[in-house]
Amino acid sequence: AFATGQSTQYALKDIQNRGVLFIEPGVKIYEGQVIGIHQRSGDLPVNAVKAKKATNVRSNAEIKVQVAAPKEMSLDDCIEYIVDDELVEVTPESIRMRKNPKASKKRGGK
Repeated sequence: AFATGQSTQYALKDIQNRGVLFIEPGVKIYEGQVIGIHQRSGDLPVNAVKAKKATNVRSNAEIKVQVAAPKEMSLDDCIEYIVDDELVEVTPESIRMRKNPKASKKRGGK
């Protein structure tokens, strides 16, 4: 993820076409967090907090798209999944994976 905030169903419905998600709508995320598995090799920064633009026009043709259930990852799964530039964060509430901020600075990131 390249943005911090609360994940939205609107953003995740487009992201799920590119791979398997680890999060569901309404989860607080932060910049650098790994939120899914990309179908291709390499990393894909995505905006999972993007909100739908509000308009004055109501449309009955708008269909709500369901987001697939997220893949549950145990601590062992996370440790096996990460690569050299990623970390596993363990808190009482969750187990999350993120990019190592020091490694991204070495690659020329922020």
